[in-house]
Amino acid sequence: MESVGWDKNQSKTFRTILENPGDLWYSYIMNMWEDIDVEQIKVFFNTLALNASFFGMQEQLRGLYSRYE
Repeated sequence: MESVGWDKNQSKTFRTILENPGDLWYSYIMNMWEDIDVEQIKVFFNTLALNASFFGMQEQLRGLYSRYE
């Protein structure tokens, strides 16, 4: 099945941000990471993973079945 929603450019951009502490987005990410309660971070990532897997699977199945229409 094809990968849906995340490509190499997004991964490269995110990596570039994390490797450059002078970047404005780096400070946003680090502030979010430091200011949010640990339990909130757990809920956020659990929700993100659950939604990504659920909706990603729907997209993949939609693409799979559309080939047979």
